[in-house]
Amino acid sequence: MSYCRFSISTLIESGLHQEGILSRRSHSLSLLGPGALPTPVPVSNPAAKWSRVGFTETVLPTLVTGNSENGSGVTQIATFLSVLQIPVMPANPLLRFVVYEIPEKVSSPSSDGDLRESRQMMRASSRQLDERARIARVSGMGMAPPSRPKVFCEFSCACDDMLASDEVNLIARQVSYRNRSPISTVLSDGTGTESPNVAAATGATIVEVDPSVPRLRVKSMTVSPRQLKENSGFYITKSFQFAEGDDMVIEDMTESPLTNELPRQYLELLVTERADDLAHAQADAAGFEARVKSGMVGNLYDNLIEQIQGENDQTVVQTWLNERVQQRKMYVEALRECHQLCIDRAEEGLNFKASTEKKSLVLRFLPINLHVQDMWVGPTADLRSQRSRRTSPNVRVYPTVTVGAFAAHCFKFRHNGSILSLRSTLQKRSLSKVQSDVSDKSNIDEVDWINAAVRSTDETRWHLTTRFDMCFSQALTTLVTSFCRQLEYSLQHPTDRTFLNTIASIGFLFQVESLLSTQGKEIGMLEDFSAAVDALKHVTFVLDTSPPAHLPSTLLNLHMKNTTLPSVVSVRLSKGSTKGTFTVAIGVRCSEDVQASIPSTIRSGGSISVTPVIFTQGINEMQTLANNASSRKTTLQDIINRKSFFVLTRYIEKYKQLATQRPDAVPTPMSKIAPLLESLEERIATASKRQVVKSKHPKIIQESSHLCRLLGAGRVTSCKSAKDRTSMSVTLEQVRLLSENHGLPEEFAVRTVSTMRSNGVRLENALKNTGKRQYAFNALQRSLLPDEYKCPEGTYGRGNVS
Repeated sequence: MSYCRFSISTLIESGLHQEGILSRRSHSLSLLGPGALPTPVPVSNPAAKWSRVGFTETVLPTLVTGNSENGSGVTQIATFLSVLQIPVMPANPLLRFVVYEIPEKVSSPSSDGDLRESRQMMRASSRQLDERARIARVSGMGMAPPSRPKVFCEFSCACDDMLASDEVNLIARQVSYRNRSPISTVLSDGTGTESPNVAAATGATIVEVDPSVPRLRVKSMTVSPRQLKENSGFYITKSFQFAEGDDMVIEDMTESPLTNELPRQYLELLVTERADDLAHAQADAAGFEARVKSGMVGNLYDNLIEQIQGENDQTVVQTWLNERVQQRKMYVEALRECHQLCIDRAEEGLNFKASTEKKSLVLRFLPINLHVQDMWVGPTADLRSQRSRRTSPNVRVYPTVTVGAFAAHCFKFRHNGSILSLRSTLQKRSLSKVQSDVSDKSNIDEVDWINAAVRSTDETRWHLTTRFDMCFSQALTTLVTSFCRQLEYSLQHPTDRTFLNTIASIGFLFQVESLLSTQGKEIGMLEDFSAAVDALKHVTFVLDTSPPAHLPSTLLNLHMKNTTLPSVVSVRLSKGSTKGTFTVAIGVRCSEDVQASIPSTIRSGGSISVTPVIFTQGINEMQTLANNASSRKTTLQDIINRKSFFVLTRYIEKYKQLATQRPDAVPTPMSKIAPLLESLEERIATASKRQVVKSKHPKIIQESSHLCRLLGAGRVTSCKSAKDRTSMSVTLEQVRLLSENHGLPEEFAVRTVSTMRSNGVRLENALKNTGKRQYAFNALQRSLLPDEYKCPEGTYGRGNVS
């Protein structure tokens, strides 16, 4: 008996009547394969409207030979994993598990042409499924069914029966499996015996079941619902009093629960995508093996030596393809392990990844040393409580997110091994391949795995993919943290709604200040860093102004239990409508009058685009070495700054139009923006000029940061680990803000920045990361920093602390 191999996308539906959902509390069902064992339930109301709650990755069934129930000795088994969020309801809803198949033409090939056609069909069908997933997975709504689904089979089960047992065995119900004769339904209670109570309740009759009918084994596990916890962990504050007057300055530094939450959600999406890559790798290995057995690979040889060499090449390729499958399988398993670790850390309240853990494989998707640092300035009376400082019109706050560079530290930074170098390598090979394919169009649709260059390109592409996965996760988490902080302040402040008007009209500007050098390992970090920041342009935000009322916690408000202040209470990540895009739904709880102040375009679910820019300038001793070694050493730095300036200029053009049409909708008039933009352009042009010995240009990062803050941007400051150079930069910017906006005399600026560096929150950050209350500079390193970035005497040690 012959069996065809089908690529099956198992899409899991829940038969929940939409009008019956009364509670948002949920259980998680962890569905595990293999898919082959007994039992279904008849649907009481076939016309009921179903609500989709989840799906699995596309899987390829494997043929298992042995004693099977159908007597043929061969069984097809498909293993998959999916986690469903099922709302708890007073009724007993039905669950449907629907399996869709790719067209039957994708079968074991009988010829070289059939193989090529089969693989094209598989890829096309996979792309169609992925496209439907991207369109439907907005705000966590799940995957929409195909427009013309071809149902392979479907199963159903009562929710209560599913939750009552650790394992349930289901049989495909009638009219689903190729119009087979009706079969009755029996539910297993997980002990291997039939449950007469269930059969009686559903009116089922126990009869003989066709052994060839598809079966599904479902393992379920009930877990408590996960919510973002109130951020009551690490929180440190320092206060400073002006010498004259009643004004006060407070520095706050807090962790963010998004350190675990965003990577967790990102990994859930990533597991599905990389499992598809695994399925494709398995198909490639199986296809090559089939071609070898059928004699379609290297069957024409001129002599015996060529035949021996050809057979040896086939063995090498088969071994390589099998190792390729194992590599992807191990990566998917590692992703699941990292996902579970994010859950465990969140439950334990561990919202911090220290700089000493930057090379940890299990923590690679978490940003390094992520903190939100706020500087509050205002009258002493208004700063005494968390509520008054957030609601008083006399208080100003200047938030800055500090974080380590978005880079694949655990993969290290070998020559040409970072994201930009890998992309350049692939681009060169792609151009070479296009030129060679011009004269040979015969096998353009078939991958020639015998060709070593093809295998090398595939390995490079996979290295690039896995490297980008972790860098983008770190960048995405930082972006969402910054956006939430800006949004929450805007909603809470009674007189400032310009941020909301700006993002509704021209999107969210996200500015990153990098202090990485262009020497040694840090040039590889900078490549990863800039690529990850640039990819954030594919992220959009949407606001959800009707989150569950029972959520008591807030995302960034500290020590404010059950507060009535407008707050960000939830974050949901989903894939966008096209490949590589993401949508982040921000749940906001606020009163009706505050909700009315939100522009209607985004209040009703309109998307908010992101414009990311990164300006970089090395300031440490390694940058001194790079400047003196060769002008080529600073090329990457110059390219990044010129590119970001171009992006920023386009954003300011839209800002100018908005300021012209609605002057009250922007935070800063164009009369202040235009001169700063001109000055920044001049400084970037000067830094890019060819010189025998280049100098450092810290004014580039200072002016770009100042300009972007005036535009209402989310501000991020970063170096390798965000504790030493970052501390110098953040404190310098804070003092400049005090001088420009709060009347701090210029002659007191140096003393003030020294006080903040020696007595503020940044020294505590160094202690938290390394166990030492000192910055990781030695005397020589400190002497090579620009004067504005030198730490005070007594606050540095021997240096070289990660």
